[in-house]
Amino acid sequence: MRKFMADLGAPNAAKLGQERGGALAVLDGLPVNRFHWRLVFLSGLGWMFDGLDTILLSLALPALMLGWKLSATQVGLVGTVDRLGALCGAALAGLLADRYGRRALFQATLLIYSFGTGLLALAANLPSFLLIRFFVGLGLGGELPVVVTLVTEWVPARQQFLELWLDTGGAGGISDYSFIWMAGGFPGGRASRPVCLCLAPGCS
Repeated sequence: MRKFMADLGAPNAAKLGQERGGALAVLDGLPVNRFHWRLVFLSGLGWMFDGLDTILLSLALPALMLGWKLSATQVGLVGTVDRLGALCGAALAGLLADRYGRRALFQATLLIYSFGTGLLALAANLPSFLLIRFFVGLGLGGELPVVVTLVTEWVPARQQFLELWLDTGGAGGISDYSFIWMAGGFPGGRASRPVCLCLAPGCS
């Protein structure tokens, strides 16, 4: 803890912690600095790619319906499997993050998501697509609670609202819709496979 406080450039943090009591008081008393903004930026990338994945899936489904001749029920199954994977991922990540650490789980879930997203471009039929979407959902669902926990644990309480907003809605939302606007320039839904391949290394 002392090394962490020294790295953050707050020499009076130990004294403040004694006065207010506990590590949380120390963290809340620290000034917002480069460490916090870097944390918000990196965790915000996770939120951005999560939101982008949801939007891209909605754009890809019409092309899949035509190419694979899917029914409305089969298309609905894609969303169901995706959310089921996210539910399982969130439940597992909450348990594993306490055991192995938030940062390790954040990195692992992003790796799962990025690898699975790349595999989607290689899906040859609906069963393989559903299997990969469940795998992607594990990463998506596991990343969200870990990111929120990271920000709320390390960022001073007085700044948490602003920085969570930046992560979950502000800059991330603008980036997502800007990317979709550019991808929409591909005629006939041809953007789906290139987007999957380009997105995977960007979030790893």
